[in-house]
Amino acid sequence: MEDLKNVYEDVKEKVDREEKLRKKRTRAVDGWIQSLEAMEKEVNDLLAKGDEEIQQKCLGTCLSQKLPCQLQDWEDGSWKDG
Repeated sequence: MEDLKNVYEDVKEKVDREEKLRKKRTRAVDGWIQSLEAMEKEVNDLLAKGDEEIQQKCLGTCLSQKLPCQLQDWEDGSWKDG
């Protein structure tokens, strides 16, 4: 992914330079840039969603491991606030 991102940045810089010289980008280049930007957004969204799921699963695991002990304490009358 890093190699692709480096190529993208090089192409984008070259396109920006050429456009300052009043040259027009081709549809192929424009399509490639747009599809790469969409792909990067999709990857970032998936990574963020994965992080959320990991946090939720960790929270669920922590609660499921801790809750039975706390319930037992409550039933035994040894529940401590705080």
